[in-house]
Amino acid sequence: MLMVAKSENRAWNITKGACALTFLSWLALIFLMPLKTVVPYVAMVNETTGHTQLLTTITEETISKQDALDAYWVAYYVRNHETYDWYTIQDSYDNTLLLSSDEVGRDYAGLFEGNNALDSVWGKRVKAQVRLLSKPIIKNNIATVRFEKTIKSVDDTGKGQPTVWIATLAYQYKSDPLTEEERLKNPLGFQVVSYRLDPELME
Repeated sequence: MLMVAKSENRAWNITKGACALTFLSWLALIFLMPLKTVVPYVAMVNETTGHTQLLTTITEETISKQDALDAYWVAYYVRNHETYDWYTIQDSYDNTLLLSSDEVGRDYAGLFEGNNALDSVWGKRVKAQVRLLSKPIIKNNIATVRFEKTIKSVDDTGKGQPTVWIATLAYQYKSDPLTEEERLKNPLGFQVVSYRLDPELME
């Protein structure tokens, strides 16, 4: 009977030990789960050979930098497109055309053609100042920008009468080879392919 009792005690001890090890294993797994990270990658697959090449990893830092770049170029474009100053208009004009598709560029260039050309009507006497009122809202390469535009005489020392506008634009990054000038002024190939301007409706 004594041997049987000892055998039963040994069996219970082994069972308790196994349960304890199982519990500790689950506990360790629970604590290690937060340390597990999923790192997404951008991969290029050769459709002919099936060869896969890892290009880069996607991180929050990468995404935030891209968002910042998009916002910068969108804001830069709107400022150049909407600002008018006789002494800097040629630079704004060139920058706008450089960052525009052919169709959008033609629409903008049309503002400076014919009898009602902006530079002929306004000349040195009028200026248009732009102030962005909010950070560009961007989704799927479509951006909306809310800005204030003040058109007034250069001799007017007051604040003028500002109006509020909403610019909606679609953009892309060209993959075409860049000229030397484009590489210096637009190294990423940012290009606006659609541009619409609407006055903000005041209640």
